[in-house]
This record gives sequence, structure tokens and C-alpha cells, in this order.
Amino acid sequence: MFGLTGAELIVVVVGLLSIIKFVMDIVKNVSNPNIEQDKKIIQLEDGCSYKHKAIDEKFQAIGATLTLIQENHLRHIEADVAQLKSDTRDIFTILNERLPQK
Repeated sequence: MFGLTGAELIVVVVGLLSIIKFVMDIVKNVSNPNIEQDKKIIQLEDGCSYKHKAIDEKFQAIGATLTLIQENHLRHIEADVAQLKSDTRDIFTILNERLPQK
């Protein structure tokens, strides 16, 4: 056929198929160049948003914990000051009873 031997015909057919495949790959890449990259970017954005959300929740929890610690600490300081006032009053009372008045 066409004056070619069987081996030559196979080489021509394989060459034509390779050229057709090459042209189809070019058309595919030109028409949809960034589909895979867009998918990866979307996945990265989703991952970042989840991480930011988790970090924000952790910071809120830390803030709430610090507020509770501060309130608890203030209550203890107030109790200690009240106890100190009471002890001072008791010491003055004892001193006034034991020391002679001039």
C-alpha cells in the first residue's frame, strides 16, 4: 500500500498517532491551563481557613482562661487585704489594752 512495506507503514501510523496526541495535549493544556493549580489553591485556602479558625478559637479560650485567672486572683487579693485589715485592727486593739494611756 502506497509503495511502503509493512514496517514502514507501521512507523508512519505510529508517527501520525504521536503527532495527533501531541496536538491534542496542546489543545487540552491551552483550553484548561490552570484547573489542577486552581484545585490545589482551593485546597490550600480551605486548609488555611480551618487553621485560622482553630487558632482563633484557641486564642478565645486562652483569653477566657486569663480573664478567669485575673478575676480569681483579684478575689484572693481582696480577701487577703480584708484579712490584713482585720489583723491590724486586732493588733491595735491588743496594743491599746496593754499599753498604758498617757
